[in-house]
Amino acid sequence: MHTPDWFPANLVDFLSQSPDGESHFNRIISYCVSTAKQQPEMNQRICRYLLSQPQSEENRAATWQHYSLVLALSGQYRQAESLLRRACEWAERKNSRTMICNVYSTRGLMALNAGDYNEALRWQQAAYDIALELDNNSLILREATNLSVHLTNTGRCEQARKHLEHVLGRLTPEDDIDLRMHALLNMAKVQF
Repeated sequence: MHTPDWFPANLVDFLSQSPDGESHFNRIISYCVSTAKQQPEMNQRICRYLLSQPQSEENRAATWQHYSLVLALSGQYRQAESLLRRACEWAERKNSRTMICNVYSTRGLMALNAGDYNEALRWQQAAYDIALELDNNSLILREATNLSVHLTNTGRCEQARKHLEHVLGRLTPEDDIDLRMHALLNMAKVQF
């Protein structure tokens, strides 16, 4: 993917460090979400640029999903909800269970950002249930980690601990190391 000369220098540097096989699209999306609060206008411009580029339907839906999170993190909830609804409609029309799981998780994160822990928990539980149904350890681990945060924030530490114990029992050395680390850190948080 061509990188315009107006891309921030730290994004260009981040893209230059892409491991073999990782697409620039994924790196750009993760950059936009992780820096959404620091530079909302720039990241919205980057997301609009991505939407203007030729890409697969799945990547377009993923852009809607992540762009919605960038908007939500900068307080633009109405626009965020509209984009997220488009991503969800695409995922449901295609019966893409992985994408549905991701969209539900994003809805949970948006609710959490808005301070609605019960709504966040509802969406995260739905995402977790789909991840279990898919039997995908990385998805299950990510969703359980997110769900444990919501459970802990709503005072349900014992439920969060049981949740994480179940997931930690499923882990293999092949599972994503960052996700394993987050699960273990969250387990430490709910133990104390």
